[in-house]
Amino acid sequence: MNPRVIALAGPSTGKTFGLSQGDFSIGRDPANSLSLNDALISRQHAVIRSTTSGIIIQDLNSRNGTLVNAVPVTQRKLEAGDRIQIGDSLLLFLTEEEEAARISSHVRFDETVFSDQSVIQLHKQDSVYLNPQKGSALTERMARDFKTLLRISTEISSLRGQESLQRHLLELLFQSVPAEA
Repeated sequence: MNPRVIALAGPSTGKTFGLSQGDFSIGRDPANSLSLNDALISRQHAVIRSTTSGIIIQDLNSRNGTLVNAVPVTQRKLEAGDRIQIGDSLLLFLTEEEEAARISSHVRFDETVFSDQSVIQLHKQDSVYLNPQKGSALTERMARDFKTLLRISTEISSLRGQESLQRHLLELLFQSVPAEA
């Protein structure tokens, strides 16, 4: 058994940390095994330790808590593939080498442009959803929502790169979702 955590998100993204030696402390303090410079993390946030019953994670009464698989925990036995959320950091717990290849949460953006792809266009006059008068049961809201989805789909399909996709998608959502002050 080779227990370790891989940082999937946060300041240590991509780094792997072995858990074979005693307690593995996580927090903002530089003395921790994994020191994370994040205001959401307590100085002594959590500890991962090996016990006779397995590897456990224990929250050290941190201000913002520790989540395992999106569930807040104070103490929990870790299983291979568990995702540990501490502040803005997301850690993947693994026990065997072959599991690293099997369990992956990374979305890979293919920067390759294919010129042989066919494009299907939906013309306004052909769509019942874009012409509420054609379908009596459709409301203006349904038509507006569908137009918004088509616009978002069209715009994000032309983007390349994760950062521009995230930024543009958030901008489109803020424009589309009405917010009240």
